[in-house]
Amino acid sequence: MAAKRIFYITSSDLTAVYCDKGQISLLGKFEQTDEGIEAFATLIKQDPDHPSAFIVDVIEEEFRIETIPHANGGDRARLMERKAATIFRAATFTSAEVIGREPTGRRDDQVLFSSLNKTDILERWLNEVRAVKMPLAGVYSVPMLTTMLIKELKIKHDNTLVLSVQNGRLLRQSFFSQGKLKLSRLTPLAPYDNDIYLKNIINEVDRNKPYLSRSQLLNFKQPLEVYILTQGEQLQTLQTGCENKNQINYHFLDLKDVTAKLGIKQKLNADECEWCFAYLLNRKLPEGNYVANKSQTYYNLFRLRQIIVAASLALVIGATFWSATDVYASRNLALHTAQIEAATLTIAEHLANEAPVPPNPPPPVMRAAVEANRLLAEHKPQPLRIITYIGAGLAQHPNLELDNLKWGTSDQANAVANEQSTESDTSVETATIKGHLKIFPGNYQAAFKQVEALQKFLSGNPDIAQVLLLGLPINTNPVSSLVGESRINGGPPVASFELEIRFKEANHEI
Repeated sequence: MAAKRIFYITSSDLTAVYCDKGQISLLGKFEQTDEGIEAFATLIKQDPDHPSAFIVDVIEEEFRIETIPHANGGDRARLMERKAATIFRAATFTSAEVIGREPTGRRDDQVLFSSLNKTDILERWLNEVRAVKMPLAGVYSVPMLTTMLIKELKIKHDNTLVLSVQNGRLLRQSFFSQGKLKLSRLTPLAPYDNDIYLKNIINEVDRNKPYLSRSQLLNFKQPLEVYILTQGEQLQTLQTGCENKNQINYHFLDLKDVTAKLGIKQKLNADECEWCFAYLLNRKLPEGNYVANKSQTYYNLFRLRQIIVAASLALVIGATFWSATDVYASRNLALHTAQIEAATLTIAEHLANEAPVPPNPPPPVMRAAVEANRLLAEHKPQPLRIITYIGAGLAQHPNLELDNLKWGTSDQANAVANEQSTESDTSVETATIKGHLKIFPGNYQAAFKQVEALQKFLSGNPDIAQVLLLGLPINTNPVSSLVGESRINGGPPVASFELEIRFKEANHEI
C-alpha cells in the first residue's frame, strides 16, 4: 500500500505525520483553534493529492454490542446502518463490525456499534480536507487499531485488557474477548512520576474488573489478562510493583520490541504509543471506518488512477519492447535485402557475360564481414531492460517522482577496424534520470537518505555496473539557516536529484 499521511486527533489538537519504509516523519502539530486549523489547511494544500487517513483518540467515543438477524452482503450492511441510526440518534460518525454470532436460537449476528458523540472535534478538520478534495482513506479510532496490534503480536486469551499511553497523557484501555473488541475507554492522566504512574495503572485495572463483570462481559471467576505497552523506567516500575492477584494477571510489552516487530526503525518514547497505531494504519486499513462511503470519493478515484497508471506503464513497456524488436528485425531485413540484391546483380552480370563463377573472397574479407555482423548483434538497443530496472527502483521508493529519463550508449574504447584487425569497439548502455521528492517537509538529511536508498537499490542489480550521484537535494539558498529549511521566492522547499546508471556490457553469442 502507498505511504500515507496520518493525522492523529485528540480533543485539543491534531498531529500530522508521514509514514514510509519504517520511518515516521513529523509534519506538524496544530492546536484546535482558528490559527491551528488555518496552518493545517496550508500544509495539506502543498500536496492535496496524497492519500491520507485520520486516527481519532477522544473520550467521546461510545461502544454498544447489539444483535441483528443474520444476513449477508448488502442486506447485512443495510441492517447495521438502520440499527446504528436507532442506537445513536442523529449521530454523524458511526461504525459497525460483526464480532460473532449468538450460540443458540436464531444465531443472530453480534455487532459492535461505535459512535463519535462530539462531532465538532472532527468536523473542523474534515472540512479542510474536503475543501482541497484530498483522497481520504477513512477515519479510524485507536481501539480499532488496537485490534490489529494484538493480532500482530499474537495475543490469544479469552479475556484481555490492553493499556497504552498516547500523546503523553492519555491512557487507552481496550477490552477484548476471544480476540474481539468489546469495550474501550480513555482516561486522561495527570502529570506523574513513576510511583504515581504505578498507582494510577493499578487503580484503573482494579476498577475495570468489577465493571466488566457488571456489564456481563467478564465472569467474575474468569482471569483477566492485562497487557501494558511501555518501556524504560516505567516498564521497570510496573514489573516491580504489579502483583498478580484476584484473577488479574499482568503482562508487559516492551515498546522497543513491539516497534521492531512492526518494522518501525526509529526510537519512540514510552508515552508515544500513538505512532505504533499510525504505522499500523499506514500498512493496512482496519474494518471499522467512521466515514465509510461518505468521504472516500476522492480516495476511490485515487486508487482507480493508480490502477490506470500501472496498466498504462505495462502497455508502454510492452510497446517499447515490441518496437525495439521490430526495429532490430527491420534492420536485419534491410541488411539481408541489400546482400541478396548485390548477390543477384553479381550472378546476373556473370550469366550475361558468361563469365566463370568468381572465386571465394579472401579470408581477411570474410573475417571483416563476420566481425561487422557480430558488432550489429552486440549493440542492439535494450530500452526495456533500462525501464524495467528504473521502474522497480521507483516502485520501492514511491516518494521519489521521475521528471526526466534519457538513455543511450557511451564509448569506453575505440579501435580502428580494418581487414587485418579482430578487435571491436565496446560501448556501455547508460541512463540518466532526474526527479524530485513528492513529499518534502524540508528535512534535507532525510531527503539524502531517500535518494541514497534508491541508489543502493539500483546498485544491487547484477546487470548494473555503477550508479553515480550527479545531483543531490541540496539547499542552495545562501541566506537560509543550517537546519535544512528554506523558502525560495516564497514557495515550498524543493528536493531534486539526478542519477546516472551504467549497465554492464551484455553477453552475446554470434
